[in-house]
Amino acid sequence: MSEIAKHWMDGEWTESGTVSESINPATGEVLGQWADGGEAEARAAIAAARRAFDTSHWSRDPSLRNQALHEMADRFEARADEALSSGYFNSRASSEESGFGGCSLASSCASASPR
Repeated sequence: MSEIAKHWMDGEWTESGTVSESINPATGEVLGQWADGGEAEARAAIAAARRAFDTSHWSRDPSLRNQALHEMADRFEARADEALSSGYFNSRASSEESGFGGCSLASSCASASPR
């Protein structure tokens, strides 16, 4: 089994006291494990986000937020077929056929872009 997926908070990967499994509903196969955060992790993430918002360019630069959204959409799109072929979504359709690809995310990014 692969490494446990952790939380990215305050510029570093963090664990939590609980580890859960991601199960493929179509096969029952364990796909991986992840740090199952609770109230403490939520509070830490909120505090880190507040600090980042208050002390970085993120809050004042819409183009930076737009760039981050587009990068995220590109990364999802690049791995959409991999996710679909895993069987997790109980489909063998391609990202284009399913609408799962980054194109729908890119459309959302475009509507969130500064005018």
